[in-house]
Amino acid sequence: MAVEKDAAIHAVLNHLWARLGPEAFVVTDHWDTDFSAIGISSPHNRGVLVYISCYGNQSGRYGYELELPAQTDDFPYQVAGRSSDVSFEELARVIAAHLKRALPSV
Repeated sequence: MAVEKDAAIHAVLNHLWARLGPEAFVVTDHWDTDFSAIGISSPHNRGVLVYISCYGNQSGRYGYELELPAQTDDFPYQVAGRSSDVSFEELARVIAAHLKRALPSV
């Protein structure tokens, strides 16, 4: 991850690793020039991705977009959900549930 990222992005990643575990996700940053945003994805399927942003939010509040692999060739991914101005607790809950979509069905 680029060191130029906003301190809030570094902090949310550290909190997510502490909450979800160090193997829960990988940084998949398609937005390396956006210093207030980061992408994380499932280590099982990098197409199951979460875009996290702190831009325009108060401290400790975030926006996110959930992405899944494309179902057609019309667009590179499909949006599975999005929200803004959410707490860390909500963000962690949503991310954990979303990343489980990459796990094979048992």
